[in-house]
Amino acid sequence: MPTHSPSPCSTGTVECTSVEEGTRAIFQRQKQAMEAALSNAPLPRAVCVTGEPIRRTLKLLMAVARGDWVVGKKWLESWDASTLEEHELSAPLPGCRVARLQGGRALHGLHVVIVSNLLGTPGL
Repeated sequence: MPTHSPSPCSTGTVECTSVEEGTRAIFQRQKQAMEAALSNAPLPRAVCVTGEPIRRTLKLLMAVARGDWVVGKKWLESWDASTLEEHELSAPLPGCRVARLQGGRALHGLHVVIVSNLLGTPGL
């Protein structure tokens, strides 16, 4: 029987996906400070910050699969661990909260195939 392995991301890791260039620049300047602050917080997982509208990216899929916190870009204004829950994108992405509360086991037992349309072939 397969066992659940812990998240490959260490506690306090912050990722950013699907945000505009200005937000990405702010994120890059603050990333080290955010990770240092979060590494001292009692968090079990990493944080994935995503822009809106929400795009289905590999970073987002991996964050949900691991049970990481998935928050909106407004969280970047405070990057306080105590405000993660109020910024969690549980309304547009209810699976992110379910996965986090299940300890990253939301996709447990499933085979996930990721297909890219790199060749521009219609219908893929």
